[in-house]
Amino acid sequence: MNIQKIIYLDSTIKVCCEKTTPEEAKKLTSKVVQQACIYYSIGLLDNPESKVIETVKVEKKDIIYTRKYIVLSFPLDGLLKPQESEITLNSIHFIFQDKSKYKVKFSYTQPFCSIESDPSVIENIIKSVRKPTPSATPTKKSTKKQIVKTAPVPGHSGNLDDIKHFIDSYQKFKVQLKESDLQELVDTKQNTVDFNLKSFGISLLCKLLLLIKSVNELVDNEFQKDLHEFLRSQILDRLKTEVTA
Repeated sequence: MNIQKIIYLDSTIKVCCEKTTPEEAKKLTSKVVQQACIYYSIGLLDNPESKVIETVKVEKKDIIYTRKYIVLSFPLDGLLKPQESEITLNSIHFIFQDKSKYKVKFSYTQPFCSIESDPSVIENIIKSVRKPTPSATPTKKSTKKQIVKTAPVPGHSGNLDDIKHFIDSYQKFKVQLKESDLQELVDTKQNTVDFNLKSFGISLLCKLLLLIKSVNELVDNEFQKDLHEFLRSQILDRLKTEVTA
């Protein structure tokens, strides 16, 4: 295990460690690690012999795991002259749920004056991990065409195309009706054809209701809701207004 970066911000130390062996990648996960202990020392730059050795326990909630990295956070209060001091990380002991331990030794020293205070530095390190790029050489399996079969939607059986065709035909019929002489004929001879148009409208409404009943048996509930909403706004309400006028 290697130490990639240390961040010191708001009296808190963040240590970003890289897993360097398959054993560490397998063992050091949030599922099995209960907590960690960091052994470190702090001393003055101009007097390295005056080091104070400390031990801090890092709880599970203060440890972040990724596929390749581990980030441990712990408070560091009471540091009087951080710009004149340095910190040395000696070791980290990971304690598992079964009370066994995994110990990692370091000899990592860094002055506080050179420690960064931007947490995004660690975030960028973690985000920089990319998945392995697949080989450019195609394999026999990749060169074969794969046939994907799509399971049919229950109750549809290809009738959605028929319903869409019906709706499109109705919209085209309305446009053609407005552009034809029939509309003018109805307007000029309303008294003569009014009764027949009302009868035709009632007959069309009845047939439309029968069609809706048949469609409801073929499609699912979501499509039924959309169809009913369309019919109510585009057809039924208008027919009702025309018949009752």
